[in-house]
Amino acid sequence: MNSSGRAIRIGAIALAIAASAMALRTQQSPNSAPADSSAGMANLEKHMEEMTAKIDSMRQQLIDSENEMEAMHTELTDLRRQLAERDRIDAENVAFSLRASVEQVQEQ
Repeated sequence: MNSSGRAIRIGAIALAIAASAMALRTQQSPNSAPADSSAGMANLEKHMEEMTAKIDSMRQQLIDSENEMEAMHTELTDLRRQLAERDRIDAENVAFSLRASVEQVQEQ
């Protein structure tokens, strides 16, 4: 499972726990007036909205991090390619110098 899916699951679980806690609190005080119930529902809705906003923020942060990691991976791949090319050119130059030195020694 990718990190985005994990973040969504964690958020859903947090929302379910918050809803269960609020429902349990409402059930434990059945003598409360209906105004208390509507206030509890308003608090629950507010809490759920806050949790949803946090989940959305976390999801966006995760997407941004994944994009940054992809960019870094691309840059790393490019740097490795450049290094391999430079190593190849260096090896060719060393080989050329070695051949030139061998030819010079053979001429003497």
